[in-house]
Amino acid sequence: MELFFPGLITLFIVWLIYYFIIPKTPIYVLGGTCIVFLFIAYYHHMKSFPYEYNISETKEILKDYAPFITLLFTILLLRVILSQMKGTSGGEAVTAAINSAKTGAAAGVGAIAAALPQMPQMPQMPEMPQMPQMPQMPQMPNIGLGSRANNGSRGNNRGYANNGGRRNNIASNSFKET
Repeated sequence: MELFFPGLITLFIVWLIYYFIIPKTPIYVLGGTCIVFLFIAYYHHMKSFPYEYNISETKEILKDYAPFITLLFTILLLRVILSQMKGTSGGEAVTAAINSAKTGAAAGVGAIAAALPQMPQMPQMPEMPQMPQMPQMPQMPNIGLGSRANNGSRGNNRGYANNGGRRNNIASNSFKET
């Protein structure tokens, strides 16, 4: 019940303001009041939900594009400086800069080409000789998990002969069963 009466009182006060005061106020006062209340609501909302605002701020969104934005502003600043030095508009300055760069590049390439010695023509490679046939290798024995790969006999010594008393490296049956 305690939440019902404050809501009713607020609704009644708002109705009084809407019915009696708003029709008689000038449009500039209403616009200014709306702007003030908008900033108050934004401030209150920002204080109520700070984590969402920190994540969605413009600087957080644009930080991945910072190098490209910096490059763009650098190019625009250089364009303005170049146009100020040439005393022309931006488009003419850029065209003049591009033409001078083309001329300089062509002159530089021509100077480099003149300085290089003439390369002799590469000789033709002789045809590669055929590889001789390799002899067949003997077939290797099948050493599966059940064979005795590292020992030389199958006697009563359970696979330890000719192996220096060491066991082979094949997994025992206890590791094979899952």
